[in-house]
Amino acid sequence: MYGIADSDIHKLQRLQNRSAKLVLNCRTFDSSKDAWFKLHWLPVKARITFKILTYMYNCSIENAPTYLTELLTEKHVVRSDLRSTAQESFILYDVPFNKNSTFSDRGFMTAAPKLWNGLLSIVKRSMSLDVFKKHLKTYYSSKWYDLF
Repeated sequence: MYGIADSDIHKLQRLQNRSAKLVLNCRTFDSSKDAWFKLHWLPVKARITFKILTYMYNCSIENAPTYLTELLTEKHVVRSDLRSTAQESFILYDVPFNKNSTFSDRGFMTAAPKLWNGLLSIVKRSMSLDVFKKHLKTYYSSKWYDLF
């Protein structure tokens, strides 16, 4: 669902808003944002990227299916004497160039490395999947709740 039209995301978001209010037995005019916060839910767009990055974490620790890991190529750092590359002890991935950016950029092979490489290093260095999910959810909670 990564890269789908904003109009489709908006429809799903409205459904999630109604569901959150229904679960908490809120009134129609109560804030959806407050309901998400109480339920510890992420908005739809954040949830999509959350799932992709969870798969990427599993790929980085070699705990993912081979059909996913075969799609990824590790990025080889050319200059290791730079401060920015010396601090990075985690794996980065190459983002393939696609001529047809309409659909190719939405695939796991392109979208997942792009999201992974842009993620904070403290989140990538997590020791387990549960810790990674916790850090990632905290990161997205602070980022996405401010937008809505």
